[in-house]
Parts: sequence; structure tokens; C-alpha cells
Amino acid sequence: MKKIKSLSGKELIAKIKKQFGYEKIRQEGSHIRLGKGNNRLTVPLHKDLDEGTKQAIIKEIARQLNLPVEEVIEKLIK
Repeated sequence: MKKIKSLSGKELIAKIKKQFGYEKIRQEGSHIRLGKGNNRLTVPLHKDLDEGTKQAIIKEIARQLNLPVEEVIEKLIK
């Protein structure tokens, strides 16, 4: 899996909204809940997301939208 450059939670949320059409549902503390149809995704609002956190979010998007992980990464690094 390709690595995505350093991203904050806010930056990742903006890319997910733009590229995949997720919308903010709610916020609890430092975590934002995004949704698209019946799909739900939680993203922490940290200044710099850990690589493992980014990978888990990418894999979950790929699973929910039935896309290859590499395609999700390509869309997020645009």
C-alpha cells in the first residue's frame, strides 16, 4: 500500500468529502462521523494522523464503496 503524505484529520475529511461524497453527520469531541447512504466513517481531528489510522480509514472506504484500495489512495493524493 502506498503511503499518503502527512495529513491532518481536517485535511483528510475535506478530501473524503470531495472525492467520495461523504457528508458530516455529527461530531463528538475530536472525532467527526461522516456518512454516505448507509455507510459510516469516523475520522479523528488530530493535527497529524498516524500512518495506521490513515490506512484503516482508507481500507474502510474501499470496503464500503467496493473499490480497490489503490484507487482510493490515488483519489486521496490528488
